[in-house]
Amino acid sequence: MANKGINYEEAFEDFLAAEGTPYVPVTLAQRQAFHAAKIKSFDFVVWPNHRPNWLVDIKGRISRTGRLENWVTEGDLEGLDAWQRVFGDGYVGVFVFVFQVVQPEKWAWQAAPLHKYRGNCYSFWSVLLDDYRRSAKVRSAKWRTYSTEANVFRIIAEPVGRWLSSESGQDRGPFVDGL
Repeated sequence: MANKGINYEEAFEDFLAAEGTPYVPVTLAQRQAFHAAKIKSFDFVVWPNHRPNWLVDIKGRISRTGRLENWVTEGDLEGLDAWQRVFGDGYVGVFVFVFQVVQPEKWAWQAAPLHKYRGNCYSFWSVLLDDYRRSAKVRSAKWRTYSTEANVFRIIAEPVGRWLSSESGQDRGPFVDGL
């Protein structure tokens, strides 16, 4: 089970279970062991259909306006890259942006249907680490954070459900982020 009290991770785990997708959550105990390795831990190992296995770092955000904020820290980038190298071929680092949608009746992007969990609605967006890293720009030098521009995120992000069940190359359709 995902780490209790972290609603974004719990919602994602509930979504994976509902989809019948095999996964293993990284527990707090395992994260302590990773801490000794001096590599920032990730949150899940997921085995999607027709894709390489995922090493997932969950990025929880609240979407009040429909805009999909997609910032990460330098440590997120470095840690996921290190784990991708440790696991080797057959595994890819993936950021899963879990958006808690505050106004589901105004949710503009229906290609990523909302998942209800404990009275809240969530939308799950995946970006391969390597795609994100190529596209990221410094958001804050002081806080060592990075993000991609909205138009770039439209290109590199996909609804998680498409990664889990579809063949590659499927037409994604237009992206709307509430801007």
